[in-house]
Amino acid sequence: MSETTAEQVLARQWAEYAAQAAADDGTDPEVRARLVALFGEPDPYEEVVAPFGDGWPGLAPPREQPWDTDPDELAAHVLADVRAAEKRRVKEYERDARQGIVGRRPAFALDRPYRAAEAGPLLAARGVAEGFPYGGAEFTAVLASWESRFGTRLVGLDHDTVILSVAAPPRTTAEAEHVAAEHFAFSSDTIVQEEDEILTEYAANQLVTEPVWRFWWD
Repeated sequence: MSETTAEQVLARQWAEYAAQAAADDGTDPEVRARLVALFGEPDPYEEVVAPFGDGWPGLAPPREQPWDTDPDELAAHVLADVRAAEKRRVKEYERDARQGIVGRRPAFALDRPYRAAEAGPLLAARGVAEGFPYGGAEFTAVLASWESRFGTRLVGLDHDTVILSVAAPPRTTAEAEHVAAEHFAFSSDTIVQEEDEILTEYAANQLVTEPVWRFWWD
């Protein structure tokens, strides 16, 4: 059996989104009108993924070493912030619960930072493997690639959320755009369903020198 690689996983995801975008062009007009009424007019696919096109652009080059920041030291600081964010979310959850609003209790902060090699077993240990969008081998492959190129550590995880600390993030918009393509392939919802709805805006506003990467799935 051949080893799963980040290139394989992300290229497949990119191709699947491109195929879905093409299929959406043929959506029944009445159905499309209802979707637009609910969610607004989507940006054209070509604009979303610019400056890239239908074809997978490949992995971004690694940040050269040595890095200015130690990945493990940064991960400890980022994890503290993630735990604080979870506490705030739990308070909101408890307030909503008192008002009869049903939801899932937030539980995304990890007990410690995790390396990529630990990611697969962690999915099962956290009880999120069944609803998670990637299998253990796929998830591990992508995280291992980011770990080696950008010094990431896994600090937050639940069924629809991944949070990474990033010791060596892209430093320029051009570098960030190539990394953003990987993020788009990994979790398109993180871009198209947020304020920065296109890849170039996401790269400039969310990735340049940023020490945290957050992903979510609808």
